Amino acid sequence: MFGKSVPLVAILLISILTVGTFAAVLSQYVTVEMTATMEQSVLIDEGVTSVTETLNPGIGGRSYCYPHILENRGHKEAPIYFTAIGDPDLGGVTLSYLKPVEYTADLATAGGFVGYVTVEDIIVDGVSWIKWTLDVIGDRIPTEVDLASGGGFEYGLVISLGDDVDVEPTFHVHGNGGIDPNYPWGTHLYTEYNDGWHNGSPDYKNIPVDEIDWIEATGDKYITNNPTNPGGIYTVAIKRCYLGESFSWGVQLATCSGFGGNLNYGVSTLPTVFNWVDVSLYEDAVVAEDIDPYTLAMLETLDFYIVYDFDIALEPDIYTITSTVKVGPAP
Repeated sequence: MFGKSVPLVAILLISILTVGTFAAVLSQYVTVEMTATMEQSVLIDEGVTSVTETLNPGIGGRSYCYPHILENRGHKEAPIYFTAIGDPDLGGVTLSYLKPVEYTADLATAGGFVGYVTVEDIIVDGVSWIKWTLDVIGDRIPTEVDLASGGGFEYGLVISLGDDVDVEPTFHVHGNGGIDPNYPWGTHLYTEYNDGWHNGSPDYKNIPVDEIDWIEATGDKYITNNPTNPGGIYTVAIKRCYLGESFSWGVQLATCSGFGGNLNYGVSTLPTVFNWVDVSLYEDAVVAEDIDPYTLAMLETLDFYIVYDFDIALEPDIYTITSTVKVGPAP
């Protein structure tokens, strides 16, 4: 070295010693292994992925609704939409997917006397109803003369549904103040509007409420059977699914002849300007919201119901209708 010749053997030995000084380097330190058994984020009803409903028998020309619950167990929003298929097909069957919206009201009538109308949003045996309580007497206390008079009360609740909500009524429920001789006075009757009311002569197209499974009505016409303070109480309850997403309504209350004392007041209405055909001034009510599509918030529990509307001309058959909750925004 340093100007002197070095044998080839010495050079090779130095190279070998130099290479031998390098150590191995780790490519990793530790590993973590996790086995994940995952569950679905959105479930229906009692935490399942599928439920079965049965309608037996169903009648063409009627609507039926079934309540359900959707639960998003995830910590992210879950956009959903619905699809439906039918076997044999969906011809003659219309489906709606609705979220109930609470509706209540506490209003006074105007006119010949002051009565009171209270509207409640109630659930009975899992079925959602909108219930009207009609207080004909109001703040008045019946006298002994009133109780002995044999007089009575009248009521009419008018409902206007759908696109015609500000155009014409759909039906009304009333206490048959002698308009239909086929039923006793005070019978709770249902009457549809079809290019006019046909509840009187010569048509008499009234149906007793007792024969309709989606309306309930209580209250006796005569003060001797409806005398409690406050007396003159009627109630009308209608299943929410028959009222659609929104509707309007009006009320007419009256006392019959035969009252003594302070109960002979005449007619009272809500709204103040009342007409059995023009419902443009009636009270508006929103009772449901369409959820097709909808976005479930994280950890949201959603009460909803499916409405099955069967056409009046539906061919008798066994129909299997399957609704599917799809993932993502509606296409």
